This record gives sequence, C-alpha cells and structure tokens, in this order.
Amino acid sequence: MLICGCFVFFMQAGFTCYEAGFVQSKNVISVAIENLFNLTITIVVYAGVGFFIMFGKAPESAYDEAFFFLHIMFAAVSVTIFAGAMSERMKLSALLIAGTVSAGLIYPRVGRWAGGSQLTGQESWLEKLGFMDFAGASVVHMTAGFIALAGVIAVGRRVEIGRGKSNIPLAVLGVFILWFGWFGFNGGCISPYDTGIARVFVNTTLSAAFATVGVLIVNFLSRKKGGYLISLFNGVLSGLVAITAMSAYCGTIAAMIAGLAAGILAELSSMLLERLGIDDVVKVIPTHLVGGITGCLALPLLVDSEYIAAGNRIEQFGVQCIGVFVAFIWVFGVSFLLFTILKHTTVLRVTDEQEKQGLNIVEYSDIYSWENYIEISSYERKIQEQNSLLRKQSRLLAVTEEQEKRNWLRIFTMESVRAFRRSRSSWAWERLGPRKVMIRRLRKTLTRLLNLLTRR
Repeated sequence: MLICGCFVFFMQAGFTCYEAGFVQSKNVISVAIENLFNLTITIVVYAGVGFFIMFGKAPESAYDEAFFFLHIMFAAVSVTIFAGAMSERMKLSALLIAGTVSAGLIYPRVGRWAGGSQLTGQESWLEKLGFMDFAGASVVHMTAGFIALAGVIAVGRRVEIGRGKSNIPLAVLGVFILWFGWFGFNGGCISPYDTGIARVFVNTTLSAAFATVGVLIVNFLSRKKGGYLISLFNGVLSGLVAITAMSAYCGTIAAMIAGLAAGILAELSSMLLERLGIDDVVKVIPTHLVGGITGCLALPLLVDSEYIAAGNRIEQFGVQCIGVFVAFIWVFGVSFLLFTILKHTTVLRVTDEQEKQGLNIVEYSDIYSWENYIEISSYERKIQEQNSLLRKQSRLLAVTEEQEKRNWLRIFTMESVRAFRRSRSSWAWERLGPRKVMIRRLRKTLTRLLNLLTRR
C-alpha cells in the first residue's frame, strides 16, 4: 500500500508534465507552481479535516497509517486534476481556495458516501444500497470533473486560445508517467496477497489501449484532420479512469469494452464542449468526468455476476445512477456556488491584459518571461506597422489599377469606333462596283488639270 501510494504521488509529476505541455510557454511556471501548492495544501487540509470526515476516525495502527498515506495521495490527485482545466486565466488565490474547500469538504463527503466504511465498518446510505467503485472513479475523478465543469463555466474562456508555444513531447511524457502511476492507483486498492492484483494490472493496460482505439475511430468517422493528436491523450486517460471503477471485478474482454466505450464517449464529449464554447485547457471533463461516469455506469453490465452488490444487474445500474446523480448535485452545486462567489469578489480571474502577459509574469514576476513578453510585444508592434503600411500600399495600388483599366477601356472604345468607321467606308466603296473605276479616272483627270493650272 505504501509503494502504491508512492506511485500515486509520482502521478503529480505526470500531471505537471501533461499540463505544462498543453499551456502556452508564458504560463508553464504558473502551472508547475500551482501543482506544488495544490499538493501541499491538500495534504494539510485533508490530513487535518478531510480524512476524519471521510472515514470517521484517525489512523491508529500501522495499517491505518499506510491507508492514510494512500488516501492523502488520492485526494491530492483529485485537486490537481480540476486545477488544470482552468489554467492560464485563474488566479492562484482562487485556485488555493477551491483546493482547500475540495480537500476539506467536497471530496471527503463523496468519499464517505461511496466507500467510507473501510476503517470503521459503518456503511453509508449509498453503500447500503450497494454502490460500487473499486478504486475511485467516482470519488477522485468524477468529483474532480464536476468541479472542473463548474469552474470553467464560472471563469469563462481564455482571451487567446491556441496562441503561443506548447510542448507536445512533454505532454506525452506526462501521459506515460500517469499510465505508470495508475498501476499503483488501482493496485493500491487490493491486498498484495490477493491473486486478483494481476487482473487489476492487465485490465488497466487493456482499457487504456482500447480507449485509444475508440477515439481514433471517432476521428476517422468524423474526418477530423490532425485531431487525433490530442485525442490520443483523451483516449489513454479516459480508459484509465473508466477501468478504475471495476479493474478487479471484470475480465479482460470487459476491460476492452469499457475502454473502447470510454474513448468514444470522451472524444464525442470533447467535440461537444468545443461546439458549446466551453474552454477546458487539458480536457479534464472528457477524460475524468466522462470517463468516470462511463466506468460507474458500465460496471453493472461488465463485471462478473459474483461481484454484483445490489442483487442483480438492473438494480445495480439503478444504484450506480443514484450515486452519479448525488455526486453531481453535491459536487457541482457546492463548487459552482463557490466559484460564483469568487467571481463576484474579483478573486477568480486575472484581467485580460494580465492574461496576455502570462501568469509567469503576473503571479511570479519571472524576469525571463518579462523579456520574452517585451520582445514579442515589440515584434508584434512592428508587424502591425508593416501590415498597416502594406494595407495603404495595397489600397493605392488598387486605385491605380482601376484608373489604368478605365484608360485602357477608353482607348479600346475609341479604336473600336475608328475601326468600325473605316470598315463601313470601305464597304460602301466596294458596293459601287464598276462605277468606282470611272470615279478613280475622273479623280486623276481633275488632279492633273489642277496641277497644270497651278503651274501656269
């Protein structure tokens, strides 16, 4: 359990790499420091308040302390997840307030309902109904997803989306670290002496891989050119989240189906969010929220019948729906209220100008980011001046071309008229026939007479 807790702790490095790879270079310092702040704040608040709310007692034995350590890491993961969705425009103070409320109130209450009897044996009302979640798809990931949804709605879109540098190789490294850490995330929830631990590891791997296949299928059918790049990340993470609900309860075929479904739904939800204009920087909602819901609701359909806790699969599905609905009402309701209060107290978001400067400068006064910002600003100013000059020159060129066209049209018209007149006179002359010979001779005779008279 302690080793698995260290695996989960190492996932913080994965989230940092993943988020830093997605954001613009002017915000990478902010993202990294925020994750460190979130980790320390969560440890303090969850250890002091949250763990007792969730499990009803303080750790006493060595087993309790190992259990305590593992669940501190789970709580830290949940807070880190939702923070990434609001990157690049949310103030650090607002993020720390949200992390404190999540670790001390929102997250422990969901954990209490879903699985708070693990130390005391006192089942919650939801546990008595038979709600199932093996390793925290609902408690950790779905909770973080609902907080992220409330946060991105309250904080709004970024001023500049898709500008600046990102580091996709760093994001890929983050995905590999998270995948590695997930073996401890799921493996820590089963006894090391249980032979089912091999099933947990295998199902975790298969679900992630098949979820990637699912997002590629959606990309192929939707003909989304180049979109598979980000979709690959959505696929791996959504598959890992979905199998978290049932990795010890299902076979390999079920894990493949769960991963495939999670990947397809994650990609479809990501496309829906883009159409709705919801700005989720690191795709927390498609991967963690949709993946968590998929895992919880697919569990009654895919797990082995011997693990069903509510009597039969239909009843189990109903219980799972109740659990998801209650989590939505509690988590989304409290977090949206919190973010709304922060928004009306001007604590939630930086100004548009500060966002353009970057949180490296605004929050941490990073001198290198200042130099980069000044360099970019002066460069953009030069570009704007050159663009203005080019627009003036293009307008002048357009006017000159128009005048030349008119002159050529006038000349062409005059020449056409002259050519027409010449053609008309020659046509009339040819119509005279034999008479034109006489006319020519008469003209020559008259010309000669005039010449003789003038000589005399």
